[in-house]
Amino acid sequence: MENNKIPIQVYSQLKLIVRDAVKEAFEQFYNVSFIEPALNNEDFLSAVQASKYLKISINTLYSKVEKGKLPFYRSGQRRLLFSRKELLEYINNRKG
Repeated sequence: MENNKIPIQVYSQLKLIVRDAVKEAFEQFYNVSFIEPALNNEDFLSAVQASKYLKISINTLYSKVEKGKLPFYRSGQRRLLFSRKELLEYINNRKG
C-alpha cells in the first residue's frame, strides 16, 4: 500500500483555511445569537445584518467600508452601523 501523506505546505494551508472558516462561522453565530436581538432600531443595521441585506459576505462588507464605498456610522469604538436607507441608495446607484 502507498504512503498517502499530505505535503506539509498543503497541510499548513488547509489548516489556515479551516481555522479562518471556523472563526468566521463562530463570529457570525455569536453576532446573530447574542448581539443582534439587542439591535431593535429598524433604521440601522449591524454589520452582519447589512451583509445579509446586501447579500455579500461580511469580509466583502468590511472591504467596501475600508475602501470608502459604503456609508457607515460607529457605535462605540468598534461596532459599525449601517443606515437601511443609505444601503438602499447604494444598491440603486450600483444598478444605474
